[in-house]
Amino acid sequence: MECLNKYLRKNGTHIPDFSEPNLFIFDKLRSILTEMIIVRYSELGLKGNNRSFFEKRLVKNIRFCLKNNGLPSTGVRRIRGRILVDSDEKALPYLKNVFGIASISHATAVPLNLEEMKKAALEYAKARIGSFNTFRVTCQRIDIRFPIDSMTLEKTIGEVVFETLHKKVSLKEPELNIQFDIADQAYLFDEKIEGPGGLPIGSEGRVMVLMDNQEGRDAKGTRNSLIAAYLLFKRGCSILPVGTKELDLSPLAAYASGGKLLFHKVESFDGLDKLAAEKKILAIIVPDIATDVKTYPFKTAILRPLVGYTENELAEMEKRLFG
Repeated sequence: MECLNKYLRKNGTHIPDFSEPNLFIFDKLRSILTEMIIVRYSELGLKGNNRSFFEKRLVKNIRFCLKNNGLPSTGVRRIRGRILVDSDEKALPYLKNVFGIASISHATAVPLNLEEMKKAALEYAKARIGSFNTFRVTCQRIDIRFPIDSMTLEKTIGEVVFETLHKKVSLKEPELNIQFDIADQAYLFDEKIEGPGGLPIGSEGRVMVLMDNQEGRDAKGTRNSLIAAYLLFKRGCSILPVGTKELDLSPLAAYASGGKLLFHKVESFDGLDKLAAEKKILAIIVPDIATDVKTYPFKTAILRPLVGYTENELAEMEKRLFG
């Protein structure tokens, strides 16, 4: 019991003085241990026999993100179709930028039992009673071995909330969406935070990105270089930023979980083929756009990821990604 007390005090929980078993302490411990972040991914599921490799890489990058930002976590593990992160809500703003993640939710684990799920959903709604007038229940069976189909779950759980709280049901625009992901347990949440998608950094090869800093921090060339680097991150590549002048890479730092972000300064671009061979670079990424396509003397493959974007699209992307 003393060990239990120490654990709860460490997590900021006041322990009442008692001599007999007290339900308070066990209810509090249950809430601490079952809250987590559930991670969903999309493209990883399309990788067939290589799926495990991509999942493991994403787990590694999530751990990197947590550690790099000083976030508490007792573990990151894979379950069927999901990744579970034992951390609190403070991790959400950081994890939402990890490539490979489609969406994340702060969730509570509930036993795979219909009565427990109905009870949990009702308590969840009661705790938010003043913040909504309309609701719905949304269930997704990740593990189809669970014997009750999603539609029946939604109807049965929703009926309990409706009859107890007398709130209206709205399937299209509910003010509260009580959601369950059904896997090894039922994970209860009400919000999905969109991630960047793509593939985990480090799951594909390494590329070199030419960083244009000829006209200062706010120049379009600098912006295009940063966006090109972002797009290659999203395809799972590790990047080597290269330029003749130092460039502030801090706008990319939030997205770099799983990859090193070290600027490599060169006197000129004449020796880039040799550098590419030394660093095992697969391609050189250039920030050219459709109205300004340059020629380069490199033997290494050249990729131009921005040629399909308009100026307005690039400006909007800069605002969305880097603020």
